[in-house]
Amino acid sequence: MGPDRIERDILIDAPPRFFSFRWNFPPGEEPTDRNAPLVEFTLTPEGEQTRLHLVESGIRMLDRSDDEKTTYADEHGSGWDVILAKLVEYAPSQHGPRPR
Repeated sequence: MGPDRIERDILIDAPPRFFSFRWNFPPGEEPTDRNAPLVEFTLTPEGEQTRLHLVESGIRMLDRSDDEKTTYADEHGSGWDVILAKLVEYAPSQHGPRPR
């Protein structure tokens, strides 16, 4: 059986107020711990930057086969790496130059 949790931590060159997140679920379905892992974002100021800590958990509770859960964790683990790297690049361009 694969991992139950994916966790990432990055430092972004932007203030915490810059970030907002919205998650959509398929029409007619309510998210539960059996069909949707929990994704949590913690934003913490660090000087003039923001630390974003991501945790996606509950993967083992999904109503999927062990192989599907392992594939899910592998794909999401590498997917979060790509998305967060893009966020690190994108955030300063949206915030504008920082005064020095």
